[in-house]
Amino acid sequence: MNSESVVKRLNALKTLMKQKNIDYYLIPTGDYHGSEYVSEYFKVREFFSGFTGSNGTLLVGPVETCLWTDGRYFIQAEKELEFTGIFLQKMGEKDVPTIGEYLKARVKSGETIGFDGKVVTASFGRKLEKLLEEIEIRFFYEEDLADGLWIDRPIFKQNEIIVPNDEIGLFGKSTVCKLEEVRENMKKANVNVLFLSKLDDIMWLFNIRGKDVECNPVAFCFAMITLDSACLFVAPEAITKELRVKMQNDNVTLLMYQDFFTIADAINSQERVWI
Repeated sequence: MNSESVVKRLNALKTLMKQKNIDYYLIPTGDYHGSEYVSEYFKVREFFSGFTGSNGTLLVGPVETCLWTDGRYFIQAEKELEFTGIFLQKMGEKDVPTIGEYLKARVKSGETIGFDGKVVTASFGRKLEKLLEEIEIRFFYEEDLADGLWIDRPIFKQNEIIVPNDEIGLFGKSTVCKLEEVRENMKKANVNVLFLSKLDDIMWLFNIRGKDVECNPVAFCFAMITLDSACLFVAPEAITKELRVKMQNDNVTLLMYQDFFTIADAINSQERVWI
């Protein structure tokens, strides 16, 4: 990607930020599941910066735009960010601030920090909120600003889930056995509901695999476990006959991927939930 394209994309993003009264917009490397590596649909930071490394966070501000990355990518980042106007913040180096420290030194009372709340962890959000609690700021996290700007964005592709034949031979324990053990731990912790979003956790628990992320045998899905039920949230195109049979045998209900947030939001406030 050439630097001119990056500059045009950043200018378009800044224009949209002004329209929505956002002063700083944070773009991490992440998807809805906190994955270390992300599929093409989620490479928003790469789209707006031109930096192609696997780890990095872009912060677009009113005065300057910065990108944080680790020592593996310093040389690569310097080359890919050249002539874009993006300032490289070398993580771990002396006198280089963290994202939180950078914001604390610059954000003014009444300003707004924005990000797509579905790709930023709750722990990071809380940490940022606590760090900036003395400053009267607002958070904007309901929208992914790339949606209206990335015209040819790759589709959010979900492939058929793989159900290996020899479950016990490959995984050591059946899904039914693993669910029983999980529920025993839930009882000990006195919780009623367990939500899972990490893809490797879900692949392990249900003894399935996928091919939704390059070089990672995972499938996009969420899971909800209660003391007497289990639900796997997947896209229709990911469901095969083999998956339906396995989930039926394991007493697991298949639900639509996009329904996860609605169902999670509707959980009774009296329930004790593990996340």
